[in-house]
Amino acid sequence: MGKKRKAVGVFGWLAIVLTSSIVFLLLSGCSDSSARLQFDERGWPTILVLGHNPPEEETQRRARKEVYDNLSTYLERSLDIEVKVMHTGSYNVAIEAMRAGKVDIMNYGSFSYLIARQKANAEPLVLRGTTDYGPGAYQSYLITAADSSLKSIEDVLERSGELTMSFNDPASTSGHLVPRGFFSEQGIVPERDFKEVVFAMSHTANVMTAVSGKTDVAAVASSTFQRMIERGAIAEDEVRILWRSDWMPNGPIAVRGGLPEDLKKALQDAYVSLPQKDPETWELIRSIYVNPNIVYMPGDDSIYDYYREIARNIDHMKLLD
Repeated sequence: MGKKRKAVGVFGWLAIVLTSSIVFLLLSGCSDSSARLQFDERGWPTILVLGHNPPEEETQRRARKEVYDNLSTYLERSLDIEVKVMHTGSYNVAIEAMRAGKVDIMNYGSFSYLIARQKANAEPLVLRGTTDYGPGAYQSYLITAADSSLKSIEDVLERSGELTMSFNDPASTSGHLVPRGFFSEQGIVPERDFKEVVFAMSHTANVMTAVSGKTDVAAVASSTFQRMIERGAIAEDEVRILWRSDWMPNGPIAVRGGLPEDLKKALQDAYVSLPQKDPETWELIRSIYVNPNIVYMPGDDSIYDYYREIARNIDHMKLLD
């Protein structure tokens, strides 16, 4: 295996360790600090902040905005509490915001949840599963352009020293952790063994870097890949899938651990009973996912032990304490 000349991807890793001071600057003005310190007669904060990472695509951003507007209204009505929506922009910012007490509820990816669990005392509130596959089903793909000389994952492993590898966000499960874990199992350290490693910071951008040939190999979520094909953003014959991971559970909607226990339980009940209590909002939520047969089920931290094991056993990279 050829030795890596220079670890270009290290700049992507700096995103994981954003300093709190930078994040506070990004989040200043997003919530009323004095109001956040007030509590009602139940001992609950008078304002809950629902974090939200807007999708890259404009049509999805509009759809998600409608979902979160309706969801915040539903939670306000269910809990008799004011709910504000904060656009965090990235998982890294969301994690730091939760650690700072500026975000109370966040829909994380599996790996970003593990980081939030460690750094911000996040707790799994509910899990988005499906009626077909239980706790959830999606995969990580390694893709290349259809006209690439790479025909199989074996080609990637054998020729890594001449290839550019593109991951998604450093805190992404399907776009980083799982494919990095796969490479580690093959004895490959991406920053050492690929010609260049970059972070595109979005699944959509990652797909397009592969389609355009700007990078040789890209790691993406199967759900994003499928949506782009369905929307006509890419044609199926433009891309070659070189590797598929095992089916993986979706990340949880997590809650800040410092909230009162009875509030956490009330939030969980509100999410699980949402299909019955607010069918209109539930239909909006179902419409934004590739598999519409989704369900909300109570969260379980142990379901993410699989990812913990991957993160803790990747050579040369301490991802979790």
